[in-house]
Amino acid sequence: MGVLLFLPRGHLRKVEGATAAELFWRAESGESFSPEEIQKLLQQVSDTDAVNYPPLVALLLIYGKLPEGAPPMVYIQRLRQIETPCAKAYLGRLAWHTGEIDKAWTYWKEANDCPESNLFLAWAYLQQGQSDSACTLLNKSLPIPSAARSYWERLRAQAKCP
Repeated sequence: MGVLLFLPRGHLRKVEGATAAELFWRAESGESFSPEEIQKLLQQVSDTDAVNYPPLVALLLIYGKLPEGAPPMVYIQRLRQIETPCAKAYLGRLAWHTGEIDKAWTYWKEANDCPESNLFLAWAYLQQGQSDSACTLLNKSLPIPSAARSYWERLRAQAKCP
């Protein structure tokens, strides 16, 4: 993967190509992406971008590679400063990834205004063998981000939702 030294502050530039959310959901679905796609995002996403920064940090910390000596907590602390429901949803996914299951559930429940939170919760229920609970969340009529649509469909199939 590419090298991450910092995510630039300052003027937000229009993200061209795949967005951070698109790459994140592709990775969650088991698809691959090129290091060049990550590099392009790193050059375009600012740590003040409340929409793109959370999925980019989750993508890097779960599926990417930080440069040697780059402590993950720097990115997590910055993510904590973004006080949006979706930032909390991605913090929950990171907590689950590091084995902090109770913390993950807490973040996801705080993020109930973020559609991604229901996807993370449904996935967690499936991990715990609770297909009925997963289907309850997946059958809610919440707007699913287009980048996560195929992931939502895969979860529904896995849970065997009606």
